[in-house]
Amino acid sequence: MIMIDTNVDFNEFVKRLQDKFGYKKKVRCKVKDEDGDGMIGLADQEDLDMVISTSKKNAKRERSDTGKMEVWVMEV
Repeated sequence: MIMIDTNVDFNEFVKRLQDKFGYKKKVRCKVKDEDGDGMIGLADQEDLDMVISTSKKNAKRERSDTGKMEVWVMEV
């Protein structure tokens, strides 16, 4: 698990994942879509911002102070 600020830069986000899990090569990230039945590629800042926004909405609906997102990381 890693904790990020909601205004994290995409490149910093990817670097933190690589550092945390020991990836040496480039990685590809995916997250579950809003319906939870498919996966969406996380390729740039716009994608990351969308996922963070969705996470914040879900946290608010659940009356939680912390948003959560499950990220699947694959080395390429």
